[in-house]
Amino acid sequence: MGRIITVFCFILLFACYAYPQETQPSLLIESEPPENSLLWKITGHNLETPSYVFGTIHLICREELVVDDRITSALSSTDQLVLELDLTDQSEMMQVQQLSMNEDGLNIASELDEEVVGKLDELIRPHTGIGMSQAGMMKPFVIQSMVMSARLSELCEEELTSYENYFLEKAAEYDLPVEGLETAEFQVGLLDRIPLEEQLDQLETMVMDDRFVADQFDQLFSYYQDEKIHEMYALFQEDEMWMQYKDDLLDTRNRSWIPEMEKLIQQQPVFFAVGAGHLAGEQGVLRLLEEAGYEIKAVG
Repeated sequence: MGRIITVFCFILLFACYAYPQETQPSLLIESEPPENSLLWKITGHNLETPSYVFGTIHLICREELVVDDRITSALSSTDQLVLELDLTDQSEMMQVQQLSMNEDGLNIASELDEEVVGKLDELIRPHTGIGMSQAGMMKPFVIQSMVMSARLSELCEEELTSYENYFLEKAAEYDLPVEGLETAEFQVGLLDRIPLEEQLDQLETMVMDDRFVADQFDQLFSYYQDEKIHEMYALFQEDEMWMQYKDDLLDTRNRSWIPEMEKLIQQQPVFFAVGAGHLAGEQGVLRLLEEAGYEIKAVG
């Protein structure tokens, strides 16, 4: 279940970008600061000690996961770890499981071609231990997460992991409390706004094109390795389907996080770890924190 939850969080970053659409010209916001970094220090506005925000990628091969001294130093200097969703909260994890199921006992295998169902069985059974007779009871975005995990695992020399898992291990080591910026109900509610037919179309594309997930991920990961958060943000804007749901999946969430982030950092130094796609842009976390009166500085 833990892997499904981790990949489920990744869907919120990746879902709309994964739709095959006619691309639009890249847009880089000229007013954005030129710095590119995954780690940013939050100071000012009467803060006694700095807090930090780090941009994660929710799925990564273990051999590619890089954590340097500036990240470990920042984390160890704070008193709390805050993720998008509190993955240590068992009631939240149970809620994820409940909300992941289709309504009225629908098995989406009945909505897909036999060839697609057969290929789904081949893909997900070795990684999850279940086929579409059981997995089909789950919502399409959950099965998409299973496909992503299976496809990306094929590219890894070691196991597939996430920065969230790493930070949770360190939080336990440093005895840091963990909190989430939003609830599972809120996250799933956003994904449920995408029509079922569109989710099924996306799932079929991901399954039938053996290179689709890898090709989409390659460019994203290349930017991530180079800490080019503005280029990552521009990459999402090239897809009109992403732009159609951008306000729900990104901007609304970013705006809702700021009051909670402010409350937390006024109490103690906090290390925030959120998807890197949330950092840049006019409605990105960095810009919104600046507008709230904080000084945001890249940690290079």
